[in-house]
Amino acid sequence: MEKEQESKQRTEKKWKRTAGRPEQEAANRDIPKERDFFYKMGWVLIGIALTSAIVLRLCHLSLAIPSPGCLFRRITHLYCPGCGGTRAVLALLRGHPLQSLYYHPIVVYTAVVYGIYMLTNTLERISKGKWKIGIHYHNWFAWVALVIVLGNCLIRNLLLIFCQMPI
Repeated sequence: MEKEQESKQRTEKKWKRTAGRPEQEAANRDIPKERDFFYKMGWVLIGIALTSAIVLRLCHLSLAIPSPGCLFRRITHLYCPGCGGTRAVLALLRGHPLQSLYYHPIVVYTAVVYGIYMLTNTLERISKGKWKIGIHYHNWFAWVALVIVLGNCLIRNLLLIFCQMPI
């Protein structure tokens, strides 16, 4: 009985602290707005990607991006953690996922996680919440990405140093 009263008092204090601040009240009762924002931005990203692909095709533009090269590579003669990322993105945009995976696996990982996020959240919205399958951000997504980036860098540099195999 006492615990219920304490809980009610805490809730009342919380509401008193946020009274008159609509943005705080909205944040307290409507956390899914942030998820809704990311979902909508996901569709904006798809729209930008599709528009870019159509424009590139119609105007016969090349996806070649001039680059001065990697400063880290030039100084140390080793691969940096991001080496191959640009080539991987371009390969994926050209429709070559295996080549993209070869250049830098983080690009394919990111595309797969993004695709699963958009698909599951779209299905959840279409079902009007009946299917609670929409994935949301978890810290382990970032940890897996970090392991992929560092592992890729380590393997590439070990192959370069010990086997003289540039990738």
